[in-house]
Amino acid sequence: MFRFHPYFTILFLSLALVSCQPVQQSWTLATDGENAIIGGEFASAGEFPFMVNIWFNDPKENYVSHHCGGSLIAPRWVLTAAHCVLEEESETRQRVVAPAKLMLFIGGITQSGQDARSLKIRSIKVHPDFNWPKSDIALIELSETVTDIRPVDLNTVDLGDSTQKVVITGWGLTDNEGLKESAQLKKLEAPLLPRAQCALDDFPKKRSYELGPETLCIDTFKHQQSSCPGDSGGPVFLQQNGRAIQVGVVSWGSACSGFRAKGSSVGGYAAVSHALPWIQKVLGGSK
Repeated sequence: MFRFHPYFTILFLSLALVSCQPVQQSWTLATDGENAIIGGEFASAGEFPFMVNIWFNDPKENYVSHHCGGSLIAPRWVLTAAHCVLEEESETRQRVVAPAKLMLFIGGITQSGQDARSLKIRSIKVHPDFNWPKSDIALIELSETVTDIRPVDLNTVDLGDSTQKVVITGWGLTDNEGLKESAQLKKLEAPLLPRAQCALDDFPKKRSYELGPETLCIDTFKHQQSSCPGDSGGPVFLQQNGRAIQVGVVSWGSACSGFRAKGSSVGGYAAVSHALPWIQKVLGGSK
């Protein structure tokens, strides 16, 4: 059966027909923190139309469940976390999941995806530098073009020293104990934490995380607000002049479930600006 990994994004979608893609690479198995939103408030219908709800479907194991979040970044492309599109190949290795095992939904706010429409998958691409927790980025190519929803804009500059407030959205867990999920999309506003300060926190320090330009952090204020399992892969974005500008992808954290660390106060996110050259190359080469 599929094994969940660090910070599942908070988007839930219904069944979708998808095409298969051969597995060509494998990765070392990730083992740290998963994500959902603690604190925050419910989002309104149509407030974040670019949000994508990702479910995992394995008929052989009789298993269907909300898995991660994602964001529409181009008419045919969804951005999510690399760990959201990998499954166990062995006890120590992971491989890209067959597209037929993922279900994508867009346009809704319910975890079930009943108010959303399904999207078909053509292919899945993982960032070539992914090595947990670095470059936790993946792209899902759609079989169709989404023309009625404006994609989220992508940030182009490093925000490693910033304390700006960002918005996080998802359908993940809503308590520190990992017992309760959200049936409706939630949103949370939280400040970015300078990278140098984040590196001093107990959670990344004890795990020897090297926090470079591929990582952004937020301050969870001792777990009073955070993303959690089920939120992984979802967008972290600025809101400026009515536009959403995605700066990160939900990746890892210390606030929830079995990964809760009492001495920690941070959450980690893959930085869009660092991955942008690869994203642009993939999107440009898909025509």
